Amino acid sequence: MSILNGEVLITYFPAALLLITFEVIMSIYKSDVYQWTAKHAVGNLFVNLMWIVLILVVAMDPKLFNPEFATYLAGTYNSTSEKMTDIIQLVMNAVVCLVVVTNIIDTYSGFNMVKEKEKEKSDQI
Repeated sequence: MSILNGEVLITYFPAALLLITFEVIMSIYKSDVYQWTAKHAVGNLFVNLMWIVLILVVAMDPKLFNPEFATYLAGTYNSTSEKMTDIIQLVMNAVVCLVVVTNIIDTYSGFNMVKEKEKEKSDQI
C-alpha cells in the first residue's frame, strides 16, 4: 500500500525537474566561478523560493495522501482514521516547516558569503 498518490505526484514532476535543472546549472556555474557572487546569491534565492512554493502547493493538495493509508494505520495502531489523518498532516506540516527553514538558512548563507567577499575586497584596497 502506498502512502502517497502517485498520480498526483506525477503532476508535480515537471516543476520539480525544472527546479533540479536550475540547481544543477547553478552548481556548474559556481564550480566555474569558484566564489559566491551577488548574481549567484540572487539565483539561489529564486530557486529556494520556487522550492518553497512547490512544497507548499504539493503539501496543500488534498489528494496527495492515499486515503486508504490512514485506514490501514488506524487498524494497525487500534486508532481512528481521523486521528491518523491528523498525525499524517502534522508530519507533513513539520516537513514543510523544515524545508522552509532550511531554504531560509541557505539563502541567508549565500548573501552572507557575498557580503564577506565584498568586505574582504574593500579591506584589501
